[in-house]
Parts: sequence; C-alpha cells; structure tokens
Amino acid sequence: MARQLLIGALAIIGFFGLLWLLIGLWNPKIDINTLDGISVETEDVLGELIFETILEDPGMDILEDQKTDSLLRIIVQPVLENSPPGEFDFKFYILDDPMVNAFAIPGGRIFIGAGLIDLVESQEEFLAVVGHEMGHVNERHVMEKLAREFGIKVLISMSTGTDAILLSDIGSSLVSLGFDRQAEREADEFALELLVNCGIHPHHMATFFRRLNRENLSYAESLEFMMSHPHNNARIKSALEYPVPEDFESVEYGDSWDSFKSQFQELAG
Repeated sequence: MARQLLIGALAIIGFFGLLWLLIGLWNPKIDINTLDGISVETEDVLGELIFETILEDPGMDILEDQKTDSLLRIIVQPVLENSPPGEFDFKFYILDDPMVNAFAIPGGRIFIGAGLIDLVESQEEFLAVVGHEMGHVNERHVMEKLAREFGIKVLISMSTGTDAILLSDIGSSLVSLGFDRQAEREADEFALELLVNCGIHPHHMATFFRRLNRENLSYAESLEFMMSHPHNNARIKSALEYPVPEDFESVEYGDSWDSFKSQFQELAG
C-alpha cells in the first residue's frame, strides 16, 4: 500500500513538473536586449497612459492627502538616495485596497495597497517592499512582462494612447499577474543590496516574509514548483544569508514611520 502511494505521489509530481516545463517553453523570457526598441521616453509615455487608465478604474482609488504624501516622500527618501543611478523618476501612490499588495507600472510609478501598510510594522520592512518594486522597474521586468504578453510592436503603438480597451488590459495585467521566479529573485537581490546601502539589515525583509507566513499569506511549500514567486521560506533564507559588509553600520529609523502610519490610519479611516 505504501509503495502504491509513493508511486502515485511521484506520478503527480512528475505530471506537474512536466506541466511547469511546458509553461516555461510556451512563455519564454524576453531578452532584455530586445527592449532596446522601446526607449525610456516611450516607456514613460506608456506609463502615464496606464496611470490615467488606473485612475479611471473605480476599484483603484488612490488615497490622497497632502500631509500623508509629504510623509511618504520622507519615508522613501533613503531608497531614492541610495539606489544606483537610473533613468526613472520614481513616484509612489497609496491605493485604497485592503489586499496586501504592491506593484509597479512602466516609467517608475509604484502603487502600495493600504492592506500592505497595515501589515508592515516598520519603515525598514516597508523599504524592503518598495526596494523590491524598484528592482522590477530598474531591471525592466515590467516591460519584459508586457512585451511577452502583448508584443513590443503593440506596446510602441499603445504609447499613442489610441486604444483605451487595450490600455485597460495592460493595466489589469500589471495589477493581477506576477513575475516569473527569476525576475522575483533579481528584484529581491536589488532590494537587499539597496537595503544594505541604506544602512538597513537584510533581516528586515525576512521579518516581513515571516509575518506573511503567520498571516497565512503564503503558499504551501510543497507547491513551490507550481508558483511563479519563490516560496516565502526560500526568500526568508536568502535574506538571512545575504552577505553584509564587515564595516556595515545600521541606521536607526522610526520617528518618520510612526508619524506616517498614524496619519495613514487617520486617512484610511
């Protein structure tokens, strides 16, 4: 009986392993060099059009308040000051969304769900998430994803803003679908290096993922091979093992985060 169960389990694993391989063959990674046909200027225009489409979606309300926005700019300043030189002007927005979520659109606009801010307990954890999304933009994962799903020629033509329906589809794709494992690992690596440059120990990223696990916001470890995201436990391990320079000095954050969190809770009501 035990032997039959083992054979059955191996058959199931083999089936899903083959399925994962076929998905990978059908959905190949776009070579970053093929994105040379899309200039940063075109990406910015496309991002602006997608942003306007998001604003028109009744389910994507942005929480706007002058004091909260000012505090948010202070909160993200460390990652902006310590990120490698890039061609993107990052902007950050809070969505009135209870989901624990964050995503980026072309051109460097990053959206953070209210549910994520509720879950995060420190500025260091928040910057780990923000740094991850900045990594997706800097590594052009966002454009790779869209190029894979819609085609480069379509994206270039969309920068004229002539097809509102397709623009809406593109925006929905960025909100609802994740990146592949390699892109997620690269974004994590970008974020971890950025945290160290900010004087933030990488274990803060691990703390965030542990909280996701406690809140049951993770996947079953046995199903990791079916996921696009690395499993939370794998990401925790990577954060804890990330090499920190011997002369690393931790910077204390806190006061700004407390003010921001208080103002955010008042705004969210």
